[in-house]
Amino acid sequence: MTDALFHSFREFNVNNGQQVYFAPPNGVTNIFTRVTGSNISRIFGTLGVNGGANLFFMNPNGIIFGANARLDLRGSFTATTANRINFDKYTFSANNPTTPPLLKINVTPGLQYGAIDPEGRIRSEGNLSVGQDLNLIGGNLNLQAQLGAGQNINVVGDTVNIRDSTNKPFIATAGRNLHLQGNKTVNISALNHPNSSFNAGGDLVLESFNPVLGDARFTVGGSFSIKQPDGNLGNLVSPNDPIIQASGDVTFDTYSGTSLHILAGGAININNITITGADTTGNTINPTTIPIQANVTLSDGTPVVVNGTARPTLDLRAGTTAVVNSGTSGSNYTTLTPVENTTVATSANITIGSITVSAPNGQVLLTNQYQPKALSTGNIQVNSIDTSSTVGRGGDILLDSRSNIILPPSGLLSSSSGAGNSGNITLIANNAISVANNATIQSSTFPNGFGNAGNINVTAQSLSFDSGAFLTATTFAKGNGGQININARDAVSLTGTSTGIFSSIAFGAEGNGGDININTRSLTLSDGARVSAGVLGNWKWRNLGGEGSAGRTNWHLR
Repeated sequence: MTDALFHSFREFNVNNGQQVYFAPPNGVTNIFTRVTGSNISRIFGTLGVNGGANLFFMNPNGIIFGANARLDLRGSFTATTANRINFDKYTFSANNPTTPPLLKINVTPGLQYGAIDPEGRIRSEGNLSVGQDLNLIGGNLNLQAQLGAGQNINVVGDTVNIRDSTNKPFIATAGRNLHLQGNKTVNISALNHPNSSFNAGGDLVLESFNPVLGDARFTVGGSFSIKQPDGNLGNLVSPNDPIIQASGDVTFDTYSGTSLHILAGGAININNITITGADTTGNTINPTTIPIQANVTLSDGTPVVVNGTARPTLDLRAGTTAVVNSGTSGSNYTTLTPVENTTVATSANITIGSITVSAPNGQVLLTNQYQPKALSTGNIQVNSIDTSSTVGRGGDILLDSRSNIILPPSGLLSSSSGAGNSGNITLIANNAISVANNATIQSSTFPNGFGNAGNINVTAQSLSFDSGAFLTATTFAKGNGGQININARDAVSLTGTSTGIFSSIAFGAEGNGGDININTRSLTLSDGARVSAGVLGNWKWRNLGGEGSAGRTNWHLR
């Protein structure tokens, strides 16, 4: 049981320049305030509490925090448009006011709130920063400017809308966890100001039944996730360029939008990803602190330029130490570090269902070798990646794994059927690369196009193709086939009919085939598997065959 103080007001407002403080007696830890009239509360000045008590402010009609609004509390603050707060044996109601019989009351961490009118709004343009928890619970929440809490931030409503502007950033900073829940919508558009950001020392959760619109920069000391209120994973949509940096894991169901950058200290788990184009707001970002533009070195020393403003880009880096501590110079809480109750990163795995880059000249980078943490596991598993283009160059695909690369159906495809080359494919694994069940690794140009097939470079301890899986760099157009370079320290194994490694000039194509270079200790071909560099067909008088010279197949068995 704790001491509580209850206040009732017909109206409650704080004008510009005013300071209104609650001064509870010694021993009071919670102050409950309700507005029983029919007017919105306008907080345009300073609202505070002397001492460390928590303040609960309830007005079902709505609450507006103006541009000069400020909170001055060492404890927690809750603003709600609910019509009542339920305790174990008592209801504190704004619509049916009664006097509480006791000053001592059981205040549980999970207080229950009564009905919230979907039109009951909380709007803030001010600085809402407190020492402990900040809770905003209403029907329609429209938030600008700043939210800050030494502990947790909880924003819960039917709809949650967050905006910044070119001259005023939106900054939310929680010392522990940050939770945004809009049962119908979470709509975040906070890329207009370079300092706008969401920061949490612990976990950050975005929650909605509908896809979350998340145009923002997220920096998290724990894990980042998008969920639905029923517990299922949620979806992320962004017409611009979100950046997620989390010391823990990053998990959600689907993403659709422009270039996406994720740096995770732990694992990355996403079902489906569609990249529709390059970022349009990168010119406002400070490249020294935001990885929208970066020079990444792969584990074999290959330099890669990542630029989400110049190319449609998917940039996923797991198990990395390259995650800055949350906090921002624009916040009252500038130095935040992971706290004890955050989700601990247990692996550097990257697990993705499908990836599609629908715009030309894309780039897909999946790596858990970039500035790696000392985590025991780190596989990359992806069902399919398609960076094909019908109007220009196909996109590049780069996978760099500290352990294994696993490619179940359908595999990797970079192609061009327009005036452009297909992209290059680079696979690097410290251990094994396994391709099976008709999965393909393919860089090709298709009929009616003018361009060369991209190169395919594979480096691993062992490489296996099984059950119809194959790797090919082939041109079906007017252009050359790509080079295939395979370096497997221990073994290359191909098993099954239609399984193979091919560099070809296909029927009707014009150009030269690329070479196949295989460097390994052991090469095994069984049950009809093949390695071939050639011209498919050679009946020029019937105009069916490819025209050009076949590439060479070079074996180097150590």
